[in-house]
Amino acid sequence: MTPKQILFSLKGRINRKTYWIYSFIISILYVFLLVSVTALSKSIDNNIFIAILIGIIFLILIWTIFAVTVKRLHDINCPGLCFVFTMIPIVAIFIGFIPGTSCKNKFGEVPGNKVEKTS
Repeated sequence: MTPKQILFSLKGRINRKTYWIYSFIISILYVFLLVSVTALSKSIDNNIFIAILIGIIFLILIWTIFAVTVKRLHDINCPGLCFVFTMIPIVAIFIGFIPGTSCKNKFGEVPGNKVEKTS
């Protein structure tokens, strides 16, 4: 699966490692966005332009974390609607530790070249 598919598609499955890597990268980008917003808002008087730009970037970041999480839910054989439960932080962390199904499920083939071991 390409990075574009991982970040923007709701189809398929990703394993735990991919989930953690992409979640970490998205979180770093989000923090960078917040720091940049703070710096820009102090140095530029045209706040409406900054607000629109920040809003667009924020929506993209929200979509990417949504897409990554839905694919991780698919790996543990849960529908994307279960995303609602990941609003509880402990649940979002928990799905990063649950092993995916070891065979093909209704959301697709096992991600990667080999099946993840659960031992």
